[in-house]
Amino acid sequence: MTIPCYCGHLTKLNAAVVRGELEAPKRYDPLLEVLWQRGAAHERAYVAHLEAAGLDVALMNADDVVLNILARQRDPGPPATILTPAALTLRHAPNADCARYDNLRSTI
Repeated sequence: MTIPCYCGHLTKLNAAVVRGELEAPKRYDPLLEVLWQRGAAHERAYVAHLEAAGLDVALMNADDVVLNILARQRDPGPPATILTPAALTLRHAPNADCARYDNLRSTI
């Protein structure tokens, strides 16, 4: 199956439903049901086509993808550490004449 596109707004709405802050919309449209069934049949046929062509196919559950996105938004984890290469380490403290720049700014 295909992975749904990431939509930040939809993810926030889904999270609010999970937390009980919003009620999930309840709509039934028979035309949308037919469209969903045809889309699912098309995806199954395409996966079968790929497998028949000798390709490896990894199927993913969309619910797992959404839960993974929500978990990363709640706890993104620590930022990656960026190490400074030795060649870029300062050997001497910089000497800045800030008064000179303040003087230049006041004359403009």
